[in-house]
Amino acid sequence: MREAIRFEYTKIYRITVSNRAGRWFVSFSLEIADDRKLCENQATAIGIDIGISKSATCSDGTIIASPRISNTYAVRLRKLNKELSRRTKGGKNWWKTVRKLQRLHAKIADIRSDYIHKKTSSISCKYGIICLEDLNVKGMVCNHKLVRHILDVSFGEIRRQFEYKAFNEVRYVSRFFPSSKKCSGCGHEQDHLLSDRRFICVRCGLDIDRDLNAAINIRTFAVSSTGSKKPTVKTALALSQDKVKQSLE
Repeated sequence: MREAIRFEYTKIYRITVSNRAGRWFVSFSLEIADDRKLCENQATAIGIDIGISKSATCSDGTIIASPRISNTYAVRLRKLNKELSRRTKGGKNWWKTVRKLQRLHAKIADIRSDYIHKKTSSISCKYGIICLEDLNVKGMVCNHKLVRHILDVSFGEIRRQFEYKAFNEVRYVSRFFPSSKKCSGCGHEQDHLLSDRRFICVRCGLDIDRDLNAAINIRTFAVSSTGSKKPTVKTALALSQDKVKQSLE
């Protein structure tokens, strides 16, 4: 392959050649200038509540629907796995089915990655401060009834992409913060069932979507002094450079 690099760069750090499901990829690590453009509300914060029925609900009312990718390809995966179990392990036809499964899994992963990249980029371009919940994903996947849906949403991947895409910083609220039980209007806390998708406050009468109420509470709590901060890649690089300068001095 011969193709010109489409970026204005000063240095190439490494070139990696990899094979994935029978396809070859070449990745370049380049040092380029930070030319991201600021929006008028880049200094403002947005709260995001990540869920299963909805991939994410933002405090500004934006809803990111769950793509349900695993449900779309569940039948094809089941057929190929059944076909693989009927082959003689190590045989020619067994390897053919293995390659089919590899290509299908790679396709599912690519669709999921593309969807998450587009959604996280659209939010990061509008808001500079991203507020999220510090979810215990390892503990959540212990629920065998919801593990497939939780992994399909990719909580960890959404969090990872926000951490390096956010222009200013990512702020987290504790996993024990009652974002879904607290009223975003008056601050009253009340218990309700998981099946209740509307939050109706018994004190002030606020009637709001449950996930939207949680997203507003996450933003309100995270922007306060009690919210923990996660520096972005840009901030972390600047801090490391300052430490090097201080050690040299």
